[in-house]
Amino acid sequence: LSGSTATVSASPNGVATDYVVTQQSSAWFPETSIPIPTDTFQVPAFALSGNTAVFGELASASIYTNTGTSWSLQATLQPSDFMPSASTYLLFGAPAAIDGDTILVGAEPYDTTFQPAHWGYVFVRTGTTWSQQGKLIPEGLADNGGPHFNFRVAVQGDTAFLVTSFGVYVFGRSGTTWTQTQML
Repeated sequence: LSGSTATVSASPNGVATDYVVTQQSSAWFPETSIPIPTDTFQVPAFALSGNTAVFGELASASIYTNTGTSWSLQATLQPSDFMPSASTYLLFGAPAAIDGDTILVGAEPYDTTFQPAHWGYVFVRTGTTWSQQGKLIPEGLADNGGPHFNFRVAVQGDTAFLVTSFGVYVFGRSGTTWTQTQML
């Protein structure tokens, strides 16, 4: 939810779809729908900041921007260092958070024993171009083998949170460098 605009996901008639809804007077109305490709596993991850929405998918995050009442795909984000193989699997795009021109996308790489880690990838926008600025790996959690439930991310300004079932990992940005500053 951002102001009078919200993003929601639903599966009407079995078709996974992301919706952008807007408030007009005291009622909410669908503004547009973004169908998910049938060869993509949609996970419930989306975030909204102003006129930019990020929708997480299985191995990417799609960025849509609004001009008036029209939403269009601006970019598809993928981590620069992940190469899919038969021995690895990356749940990238769930969760996701956005603050202005900064997006934090959660990632959970698995090995062949399906032991997850919890990472975050930071992307920044210059003009209409998105580029990866950092990769956040909580100290001691890179290959923890722990459960992946309750994994969340948040970003605001120069602060990012990776929330896992093991704790909250706080990262700070100085210039273009992100470092872990605290573990709660």
